[in-house]
Order: sequence, then structure tokens, then C-alpha cells
Amino acid sequence: GLKLLTELSSGPKVFNVEKFQDSRGTFRMVFQHSVFSSAFPEMPSMMQTNFVIGNRGSIRGFHGALENKKHWKIVTCSQGHVMHAFIDIRPGSPSYGDIAVLESNGTKFESIVIPPGFAYGVQFATQDSTLIYSTNIELKNQNEISISPISDTFIDLWPEEIILSEKDFSAPALSQLIEAGFFSAE
Repeated sequence: GLKLLTELSSGPKVFNVEKFQDSRGTFRMVFQHSVFSSAFPEMPSMMQTNFVIGNRGSIRGFHGALENKKHWKIVTCSQGHVMHAFIDIRPGSPSYGDIAVLESNGTKFESIVIPPGFAYGVQFATQDSTLIYSTNIELKNQNEISISPISDTFIDLWPEEIILSEKDFSAPALSQLIEAGFFSAE
């Protein structure tokens, strides 16, 4: 069911990043390992950082990896407005199969750490919204699964008209993957 982000067991966490402003402009610290690792001591170094600019309504995801793949992500909305969504895909978790959503914008400039075992999706609610997206596994080496963001379970999550890639459009529903025992095949 739909949960608050804080209700997902050992799930993603939001960090308010520091902001320094003076006559030269604004400086924001998007990532600081010592701060983030205080909540996630096992978090590895990030290996790739991406800058994503989205068209209004576009959805990326749900993408995730089994918990044993140790795939971490950090996402920060730096401009515009987005709707983040997270699915717990860890079979032994008390919140297995649950989803949480969080609205974020460039004014808040929050960084969200997504630990292994969670699938992530995002909808860009304004034109040219931007995300800074870091991961500990380079894109060419990622072994992620896709989960349909438009299945009956999730279609009502998204506030905007939906634009999808072919990959995300044809992804299986979460219920299909659970029924097939996909997530328990660790």
C-alpha cells in the first residue's frame, strides 16, 4: 500500500543539503559522504553522476535491483518540481511491496539516498525539471529491472499526463514479478 517515506522499513532517507549564499550567488552541497554515511554506514562511494532534464509529465522508472546487487542511488531535484516514488522490493522486509511518494523541488534542494532493494521512479511535474542522479554502479554495468509505472497499482500516483519510454511502457507489473517469485530469487 501507499506509505509515507518514513514508513518504509530501512528505506530511502531525505537529507536537506547545506546552502551558502553571498554576493557571488549560491553554493549547495549536494553530497557529503560523512553526513550520508552517518545514516547509512555501509554506503559505498558513488561511481557515476548524471544530470537529467525532464519534459513535463515524463516518467523514468520504476528501475531497481535486487538487494544483493548492492545498488545505491542518490537523487536531488535541482530545478523545477518532481514526484519521486519508491517501491520496497525486498521479500523479507516488513514493507515489502509497499510504495512511498515524495514531492520535491529545486527550492528545497533535498538529496534522497535510496539503498539497495528499492525500485525508484520519478515524474517531472514541470517542464525542464532537473535531477542530479548519482549511483555506485556505472550505467553500463547496471543490472536493473524495470517495473511498470502505469499498472493498475501505480497509475493514480502520477499527477501529470504521462510520457514514457518504450522500455518503461512495456515493463511488467509489480504483481507479475511478485507472482513469478522474481524478487525472492536472490
